[in-house]
Amino acid sequence: MLEECSGAQAVIENNVDPTCLDEGSYDKVVYCTVCGDELSRETVTVPALGHRGNKGGGIYTAPTCVKKGIKQKVCEYCGVKYDTQEIKPTGHKYTDANGETNYVTVSATCTDNGYRYPACVNCGYENLEATETYGNKLGHYLFVKEGYAATCTEAGLTDYIYCLREGCSYEIHAQKVNATGHTFNCAGKCEDCGAVAYDNGTKACSCICHSSSVFMKFIYKIVNFFWKLFKIKATCECGGVHYTK
Repeated sequence: MLEECSGAQAVIENNVDPTCLDEGSYDKVVYCTVCGDELSRETVTVPALGHRGNKGGGIYTAPTCVKKGIKQKVCEYCGVKYDTQEIKPTGHKYTDANGETNYVTVSATCTDNGYRYPACVNCGYENLEATETYGNKLGHYLFVKEGYAATCTEAGLTDYIYCLREGCSYEIHAQKVNATGHTFNCAGKCEDCGAVAYDNGTKACSCICHSSSVFMKFIYKIVNFFWKLFKIKATCECGGVHYTK
């Protein structure tokens, strides 16, 4: 008759260590100390360890004016990032350390008012919706380079006008003025400059005796007839003696 197994010794087999996320396990096996037969086997589950520690102090991404920041721990055992926390955006800040508003200022020009608007001291964002007038337009600071008048024989030039303010391109260019030409009186003398006109060596005249009009020539013939009839000397104001044939 076989001797019954007596006495026992428990051993651990098939050991699987737990990780941060996965369970571990092992078999608790009891063997007979006499014959070595397996008397019992129990599988024991070991809970997952979970992430632990904060390797290198973790990860920190600072928030900006408009974007969220994050704060994360890094597991010392598996390197996985965990325990993530969001940090709210800081929002724009328009005042400096002294509490003064940080403005971007655009100076007034000749034609436009000046203006200013707040800008964020952290990111430079310009809040154009809060733009306000800052200084009235200046108007042009004009300089006039005087031109000169036209004469009977020479062209003239109008004034050249431009703005002296830096950055202003306002200007009125000088324009040429054509010569006026002579205005002769009946004595053949220009009423503007006093020049005496000549026509083929004879003084020009605006009297009817010099007219190119057919009608005026007819009138002149009648006048000339009576001059001859009454023996009146026919002398024009221009100094010439005029008779028709």
